Amino acid sequence: MVTCPSCGHENAEGSKFCEKCGAALQGQSIQSTQNTAAASADNAKANEYLEATKQVSLSFFHYFSDVIKHPFSSGKRYGASNLTNSIITMVLFAVFLGLTVYFGIKNLIKELGTLSYIGEIIRSEEMNIQVSFVEFGIKPFLFFAIFVFIIAALVFAASKLSKMDADFKSILVRYGSYLVPFLGLVAIGFLLSLLNIDIFTWFSAIGFIGTFFIVPVLVLVSLYRENKNGLDIAYSSLFVVVCTMIVLYIAQRMYIAGLVEKLEEIMGQGLFF
Repeated sequence: MVTCPSCGHENAEGSKFCEKCGAALQGQSIQSTQNTAAASADNAKANEYLEATKQVSLSFFHYFSDVIKHPFSSGKRYGASNLTNSIITMVLFAVFLGLTVYFGIKNLIKELGTLSYIGEIIRSEEMNIQVSFVEFGIKPFLFFAIFVFIIAALVFAASKLSKMDADFKSILVRYGSYLVPFLGLVAIGFLLSLLNIDIFTWFSAIGFIGTFFIVPVLVLVSLYRENKNGLDIAYSSLFVVVCTMIVLYIAQRMYIAGLVEKLEEIMGQGLFF
């Protein structure tokens, strides 16, 4: 339909003059055609993105289902074509841990509300404790995401010390694959934190320890071939573990301590103001 610019009457597509007032519709028809073409292009692009997202999601579902059954053997046979799935696994791990921190802190404040003296203060109208999603949700997510890739880089460095034939991409693929079972534990921990079930910390802690101390060793073992010229795998594994502990210590001084201070600040404002 072509709208008349003079009277607003809707005319049939392709009309040169308005059926009601006789005004020329030539320019309006061209504009209408252009708008229709632009809308069609936008719809096609949106459908393309939707289809691509659907394919990636389906691919990751099959990947996750396969790896969760046989993590070690599946991780060894996957190649560079599964890099996207491995990165998605790492990102989801960081997302779940970040959200677990956020909801865990909210649950902690609720638990404090059950204590007699503190509970009266927390429930009082004068107090309004707000847990920042940026500070306790997004920033922990970024921290865990960066930390995962740092550990993957350490594994790559260790593989070079042992003269293993592996590039950084293959390290990421295997790291992401062996991470899948621990992603499952972290996801369970997240769901339990939503339900305010205390044991969520156990699942999250095991997932965290496994990801940063067990998975790197599994990656090195899966790549290891006896090579007298390279560093023995026992020492390359020890190298990764020691470096991981050093990075954790630095992170604790730079970020985790600041996170605890933020929590203390929130509680202090609630208790004294």
